[in-house]
Amino acid sequence: MLKEVQLQALTDKIKHDLQILAKDGYPYEICGLLHPHGILHQYPNTFCGDQRHGFDMEIDLPDSHIVAIWHSHPGGTEKPSSDDQECMQHLLDHGFDFPWIIVTDRSVTVWKL
Repeated sequence: MLKEVQLQALTDKIKHDLQILAKDGYPYEICGLLHPHGILHQYPNTFCGDQRHGFDMEIDLPDSHIVAIWHSHPGGTEKPSSDDQECMQHLLDHGFDFPWIIVTDRSVTVWKL
């Protein structure tokens, strides 16, 4: 079941930085990882469809330093899309229970299944 959660590592500064990145990437979805100590890493969006409505990124999932996965919803909602939830479930089924941070122009929210 999808639920909004709190993430202690997600400080006001990180939220602000994520919203700036999302604004700079508009109208395309941008994506990346949050690492410990507030380190944001942005990855190229390799989605082969319309990057205004989807994202893919090449990452090394066994990296134990991943705090959360983040991406933007330009002009969209703060809730994970059905595609996001499908991907979250796929990762969970393979033992990767990362929170997902969704960045919009209005908010930065964190979600888990």
